[in-house]
Amino acid sequence: MSKQPSPTLCLAAALLAILVLQALPALPGLGQEVLPEKTVPYRPPPPPDFEKERPRQSASKTPPFDSAKAHRDAEQLVALAQKIPTQIDQVSKNTLPKDLLQNLKQIEKLAKRLRSEIPE
Repeated sequence: MSKQPSPTLCLAAALLAILVLQALPALPGLGQEVLPEKTVPYRPPPPPDFEKERPRQSASKTPPFDSAKAHRDAEQLVALAQKIPTQIDQVSKNTLPKDLLQNLKQIEKLAKRLRSEIPE
């Protein structure tokens, strides 16, 4: 005659089996990859007087207006602009002058520089 296990022993075995089955996915090497935690490097807070020590740079300070340089840029802009109509005529005759695109870029660059240098 075979002896039956006690109900308490069966309950304990069932609970143990449930715990083992729940713990299996959490164990590394059993099908799941464990990723390392992302760490942020420690950055100490700034000293209390940090903002007071550093001189503030205002964005409104612009260098003084250099009229001689602006005049040179304007003359160069006029000279380049005067070349454009003849180069455009060549384009309409299916000939692309090699320096047309370069001249147009230079005109744009000079115009932006003049616009930024002129005080408001």
